Amino acid sequence: MRAVLHIGTHKTGTSSIQNALATNSAALAAQGIHYPRSVRGPRNVNFLAAAIAAGRIDEARRFIDQSVARAHRQGCTTVLFSAESLYAMTAFFRRLMGKEAERYWVHERACIATLIDLLQRAGIGDPPQVVCYLRRQDRFIESIYGQFVKQAPGYPHDLATFIDEAGPIDDYAGHLDCWAAIVGQQRVIARVYEDARSRLLDDFLDTAHGIRDASAFTRPAQPVNESLDLATLAFKRALNRVPVPLAEAYVHSKVVAHMTRDDAAPSGPLMDRATRRTLMKRQEAGNRHVAREYAGREDGSLFPSDDPEAAPGPGLTPERAIVLRHRFRREIARPGVRAEIMLRRSVRYILDRAPGLETVLVGVRYIANQRRIRMEREGRA
Repeated sequence: MRAVLHIGTHKTGTSSIQNALATNSAALAAQGIHYPRSVRGPRNVNFLAAAIAAGRIDEARRFIDQSVARAHRQGCTTVLFSAESLYAMTAFFRRLMGKEAERYWVHERACIATLIDLLQRAGIGDPPQVVCYLRRQDRFIESIYGQFVKQAPGYPHDLATFIDEAGPIDDYAGHLDCWAAIVGQQRVIARVYEDARSRLLDDFLDTAHGIRDASAFTRPAQPVNESLDLATLAFKRALNRVPVPLAEAYVHSKVVAHMTRDDAAPSGPLMDRATRRTLMKRQEAGNRHVAREYAGREDGSLFPSDDPEAAPGPGLTPERAIVLRHRFRREIARPGVRAEIMLRRSVRYILDRAPGLETVLVGVRYIANQRRIRMEREGRA
């Protein structure tokens, strides 16, 4: 039994790949590939990275053991785990959560070593193959920052603060070297997202499994993952500074995302040219290392040397702030939205007093998510 780990990174089409893998799980099994998923997420196993980073090793061990056992029962010879959160576990589950690890790279290697040990104990003989898609660091930072602001509970600070708090998330060389130190350099493969973007599923299947012809795979609709324009991003960031219960914050995020769908304003860049060039210059040597050692590019070229992107726009003007606040209040006042807030508050109230019901709720979510995947497969979503 062998394993393949798709470790992201974030914002490199991982949702699209995972959506396709989940939809085509039967087709993958026919090729000897088992694609595990979790009741916490119908398309990926990001919870596995969270469990390992937080030290919940028994939880991680149970899931890996069950996944390998299912692969054996299906007659599969490969287990494919896809979780973009396996990249930079220390940053995303500790630094950005205010739980600074004593020594970043030591903790990151320890998390990776724990995962590999659990795989070996479950019956995976050789070290896994690791596939990682990389995006230009400036684009990666802009996109992941926007995601953190958009989500619930949302990030409340500006981009400069995020870059400082996130630490070395843009150090691709450092993170891939951590994986190589555990599984071996030859088992770590880096792919450039910008190059593979137009044929992402085909590129992944070829890279991870040598599947050259993916014409038989169903191509589900791409998951919607809107980027907020500069003004709406600033508005949501200000909204994030107001303390509200998580149930309400979640609905707030949905409302803002809905406002974005109704607004044709482009997202636009967040960084000015000077910040962009400084960031890319800082990672220049590391990118050359990644290009040669993990991407098979002897010339050391990983990303384009410059980006002609326009300067950031004006952001949230007073006039725009008034419009967005009015729209937000109007959306929040809708009966359906108010009912959702009350329902989520009630569920949270019940679960706080009867935590054992959380298992039932997770099961209900899993069934609903499986139905959504089935509808996507049948083209009815």
